[in-house]
Amino acid sequence: MLKYIEYNHYITYKRRLINLYVASLDLGTTGCRTFIFDTAGTIIASDYQEWKSFYPKPSWVEQDANLWWDSLKNTMESAIKRSGIDKTDIISLSVTNQRETVVPVDINGEPLHNALVWQDRRTTEEVEYIKRTVGIDKIYNTTGLTIDPYFSATKILWFKNNKPEIYRKTHKFLLVSDFIINKLTGKYISDFSNLSRTMLFDIKNLRYSDEIASLLEIDLDKMPEPVESGVDIGEITTEETAFDQKTLVVSGAGDQQSAALGVGVIAPGDMKLTTGTGSFILAYLDEPKFDPQKRVLCSCHAIPGSWVQEASVFTTGAVLRWL
Repeated sequence: MLKYIEYNHYITYKRRLINLYVASLDLGTTGCRTFIFDTAGTIIASDYQEWKSFYPKPSWVEQDANLWWDSLKNTMESAIKRSGIDKTDIISLSVTNQRETVVPVDINGEPLHNALVWQDRRTTEEVEYIKRTVGIDKIYNTTGLTIDPYFSATKILWFKNNKPEIYRKTHKFLLVSDFIINKLTGKYISDFSNLSRTMLFDIKNLRYSDEIASLLEIDLDKMPEPVESGVDIGEITTEETAFDQKTLVVSGAGDQQSAALGVGVIAPGDMKLTTGTGSFILAYLDEPKFDPQKRVLCSCHAIPGSWVQEASVFTTGAVLRWL
């Protein structure tokens, strides 16, 4: 009799799984997508919407963070409608994103300035300052990164040096996924894979580097709370989206680490190359490894307890768009 009851519970569980779904919110450089998947990983529905970048000066690239949110809400609603499923059957969602891009927000989570996009190159003076103040070796051996305008710390310093009133008013400096997570849940959370692209994160000890932040006089209280990828953050609290408010938000990962996980980069020897706005080669690591010549970078993977070695070209698809 007990085995019969257990079997029936198992069948009920399996039937329930058939009618459950998860969502992925993908915020790239040129637009966003919402995907609805079943529990087998099959895409049930999706929608895409582009947004504009702004170029106030040569080599400056900005985006309006409110456009991210507005565009994403449109794709959420459209994808759910196309799926034909009940929104209450979508049990969780996660966010993946263009990395390094940073936006300052006030205590209510509202942007104080356009986001500075990863492609933005205005921070050459900040780069030289970091080289003098912290040093190339210290940055690389702690964060796995070279000192380049690409990375978020240079952009935060630019606000501090050039927009001191905005820096003072900033409650948090958020990456793209952090901004969306805050809109969904009201929480200020970021994952290791994204934070390891800020130049403020110790990738060996998986925490912010107090030493680097102190040398740069960047207030770490203005940064989101670090968590692993795949951690439950909380339920949706906003009524602005088409999702049910009981939908669980789970911490995601940067776009390249997510892509690596998606194509099976899960063990030593695995490697992937993807091309979009830029091109990125990532190789799996089971521990941080550093190139003595600093030719490749090292960052946290989407898989807890794993890392990736990375080489990139910033403009591949972007060149086609420019042409």
